[in-house]
Amino acid sequence: MTENDNALLREIHKLVKENNKKIIKLERDARRVRIWKTIRIAFIVALLFGAYYIIQPLLENLTNAYSSIQHSFEEIQQTKESFLNIGTSFNNLKKTPE
Repeated sequence: MTENDNALLREIHKLVKENNKKIIKLERDARRVRIWKTIRIAFIVALLFGAYYIIQPLLENLTNAYSSIQHSFEEIQQTKESFLNIGTSFNNLKKTPE
């Protein structure tokens, strides 16, 4: 081997070492990113479950209130219809000859 070949081999060896360090650093960074993404997703899921746990009683109260209001409107409608029936009954009594 000539001196030129030895110099070329040393340069290639140096470049391979640098590339190896960069690849190791990239792998380490990729692993760190995966870990942080996993932690972030777990945190978001935990927040969603916590929010649901806090909001669920409020939603139940709202649905109960809505059902109560809806039931009240149905009762009002029934009362209105019964008054109309009473009114028509009175009108029928007035029209019948005695």
